Amino acid sequence: MAVEQVGQVGRTKSVKAFEEIISKEKDYAPAYNELAKLHLLDHSVNGRQRAMRMIQQAIATAPYNVEYRLTRGKILWHQGFRSRALNQFKDVIEKHPNNTDVLNGLGMFWVYEFLRIKDNTQTRDFRGFAQEAKQEAIQVLRKSIQLDGTNQTPYYLLGILYFEDKYWDAFHALMQALRTQHPDDKNALLFCGLAAYQIGEFDESHGYYQRALDLMSVEERELLDSIDLLVPGEGHASRNTTQTIDELLKREMFWKRQDPLYLSKFNERKMAHFGRMAYANLRFRRFSDDVEGWQTDMGKTYIKFGRYRRRRTFFFSVGGDPYRAFYRMMETWYYETFKIEYCGNGADRWSFCGGFEVGQVGTRNHLVTPFGKHPNALSIPT
Repeated sequence: MAVEQVGQVGRTKSVKAFEEIISKEKDYAPAYNELAKLHLLDHSVNGRQRAMRMIQQAIATAPYNVEYRLTRGKILWHQGFRSRALNQFKDVIEKHPNNTDVLNGLGMFWVYEFLRIKDNTQTRDFRGFAQEAKQEAIQVLRKSIQLDGTNQTPYYLLGILYFEDKYWDAFHALMQALRTQHPDDKNALLFCGLAAYQIGEFDESHGYYQRALDLMSVEERELLDSIDLLVPGEGHASRNTTQTIDELLKREMFWKRQDPLYLSKFNERKMAHFGRMAYANLRFRRFSDDVEGWQTDMGKTYIKFGRYRRRRTFFFSVGGDPYRAFYRMMETWYYETFKIEYCGNGADRWSFCGGFEVGQVGTRNHLVTPFGKHPNALSIPT
């Protein structure tokens, strides 16, 4: 009964329900496993530690259960112990080679490892390791798709890999396969539009973007079609459904001024904006709680400023002990005249924590944000 209620009632109520079960039956492993997954959703150091204690209890009761070991691997991943998570996934996959959850976990590890090596300018001598990570990711993710073509996760991960490696034909074919499985999915259509744009099929790309717009809610359509992330904070076109004629004209005039060519039937600058939105949803989607990429801080930054010139990721463990859970993760995006910093809280949860002009001392007086939330934010020209 408690398992059926997960997702239907609040996390706190679900936790209490499973704790009550354990108080009556201390060796009931499924309750410990569900508690571990619920505590992981707390997205805090303490939450991850509680999750690990719960899953260790489940494994102690049922040491050969695949699901419990997979949960432990996911917790290790979110704690920052990527190598230990990898070993856990490998151990499970040896005994259960067709488990798609484990294959996707391995694929996520290798995709992020590829990105880490590729983007870190200090590791250019280690490009062989990046290629090795890429091949490992391709192998497990393709197998996952073969076993379950309806699961979107391996398409996303493999799509990130193909896009970052500029493997455009493979990226295009992959997104077409995703659309075949999910013909009415707006993200599949957005990704097809992004893929078509990369191979020079601009009319096809425009068609996919328009079809994606037709499948979106009013709120999503306004977000994709808005200029809020591209112009200064004052005088944005309203996102309300009851926009005035002046507001609509203002938005159209903005896109016309941004259009580098006037001969095509669609606006090239707007197409590029749609492409940024599509890429943000592909690259920065939060798998842990299923949040759209363009709703994340990293996604919003990418939409406004485009791709970083370089990127660096740092992990800081408590007391410098490599065997303890990471309590702080930071990532920095470097642009031409400024940089933006993010604080990590879990494997795929990054939030804006500072932006600074290049050459400036990192103080709160030099904050820049694409969101306009911070009172000391300064505006960077787009």
